[in-house]
Amino acid sequence: MKKLDLKKTGSILLSLIIAVSAGIALLTDTVIHTASITVNAETYEDYLYNNLDDGTIEITGYHGEGDVVIPSELYGKKVTSIAERAFRYNQTMTSVTIPESVTSIGDYAFSGCTNLETIIIPEGDLEIEEWVFEGTKWLNDQPDGCVYLGENDHILYCYKGIMPENTSVTVKDGTKHIAGTAFTYVSGNEVTSYQELVSVELPSGLKTIGSRAFQECININALDIPDGVKKIGRLSFFGCSNLSTLHVPDSVAYIGWCAFSTGAPWVKEYPDGAVYLGNVLYDYKGSKDELTSIDIKPGTTCIAYDVFRGCKKLKAVTIPDGIASIEEDAFSGCTDLTTVTIPESLKNIRKGAFDICDNLKEVIYTGTKESFDSIIIDEYVREKITPLMKYEKKSADESSESSQPEESTESTESLTSGKDQSSSEQTSNTESRTTSIQASNTESKTASAQASNTKADINSNSTAVIIGIISAVLIVGIIAAVIIVKNKSRQP
Repeated sequence: MKKLDLKKTGSILLSLIIAVSAGIALLTDTVIHTASITVNAETYEDYLYNNLDDGTIEITGYHGEGDVVIPSELYGKKVTSIAERAFRYNQTMTSVTIPESVTSIGDYAFSGCTNLETIIIPEGDLEIEEWVFEGTKWLNDQPDGCVYLGENDHILYCYKGIMPENTSVTVKDGTKHIAGTAFTYVSGNEVTSYQELVSVELPSGLKTIGSRAFQECININALDIPDGVKKIGRLSFFGCSNLSTLHVPDSVAYIGWCAFSTGAPWVKEYPDGAVYLGNVLYDYKGSKDELTSIDIKPGTTCIAYDVFRGCKKLKAVTIPDGIASIEEDAFSGCTDLTTVTIPESLKNIRKGAFDICDNLKEVIYTGTKESFDSIIIDEYVREKITPLMKYEKKSADESSESSQPEESTESTESLTSGKDQSSSEQTSNTESRTTSIQASNTESKTASAQASNTKADINSNSTAVIIGIISAVLIVGIIAAVIIVKNKSRQP
């Protein structure tokens, strides 16, 4: 028997491993490249962007440098948002001009742009989320105190520096928006707040309060939201545990999740039952265990986060036309619900809104399929309710098809039927529409597991697939190499 040539065998084994590694690298690069194309499918000059469901554009990344002027349109579509982290850590940007078409800037969008010293924002309805301009030269150059941004200083961006004890802040007239995390900051590795702040006076022209703007400012004990404010972001006053007096005007149409702590003293002013803040059904006070039905008052525009979660005995809810948003987990765990009627006014259904509603059999929509498709709906919710959909109104195509008679002798009957239908619709439109959610008394089934079809999950799944493929190919390559070595050693 021939002696095993270790040097030659090692060379063969090494070559095989290199070949396998090269194959893995090529495969990995291909899969990752494909995944990245899926997430950032479009490019325009130095910009990466996504097409949003509402037909507008979101800027998601940038590879240029110097003075940046964000376009107001791309290919005839309006640019309405800048995604979180879109320009983060761009060390070459010196200035940015944001068009009036942009209405939202996501978390950390320009943070870490250490050479960014000029920010031009026209006076418009722009919501700035959390820590958008942190670590920029512009912010570092600002004096301590309230820092304003935009044309005519219409945005209160943040409070900078050390706050004296027992500080009262009067937000200056002309301010339309308070940015996210305006009075919240990062200290070391922890997010903290200005607990020295004891009161804040908001101006009459204010329209929005950003997410986490006053989170855990625990020494604020009274808050008067001025008339004209339309939106209050998530966690904006969460943790203000000593807030005993709270006034929210009817102009407020949307409140994000956990914007106010329901354990704070202000809740004591409300009787048990539905708690309304502005035109938002914000909470349900008292035990939900025996709640079987509720009529939501006319004029309500939003059903807030978690309001009816776990109401297992809930049998009927009357939802008035005018509701624009059903927030996260609003009806989660309402296990007896069988039929949901959604008003045509609805614009958003957030994730988890109907989770663990295992007996849900029918979803009635008071509009057409086309108008339903335009609603912004969490993908998992859409996947769940689409097979259950019933539409009260026909689309234009369906109406056109149904109005044409099969034979000429039926023309008169069709015309008469059309008149009767038109008359019925006109009568119906004069009445105020309310919609109801009905439920059966069947026993609860076990909860179904939640899922998420977001792009982040796709990336996560792609990564898992890549790791699995790499592991499998590497194992097969090593086994093959070992077999070859053994066969070589047995050759005479």
